[in-house]
Amino acid sequence: MPDNERYQQELQKGLKLAEYRWLKEKAMKNEMVTQGDGRGGMKEVPARDLFVEIYHEPVPAF
Repeated sequence: MPDNERYQQELQKGLKLAEYRWLKEKAMKNEMVTQGDGRGGMKEVPARDLFVEIYHEPVPAF
């Protein structure tokens, strides 16, 4: 595997982990996050709901 592909894979892995940790922290604090609505707009949604929907795991107690 070329170095460029390996770098891209490691970068994607790191970004996914950062997103997971960020959303988990927001969910634990019962905060809202901004999400695109698919039509060019944005809406606020509870981080708890989004975390459970994406990762299929309960939000840990803080």
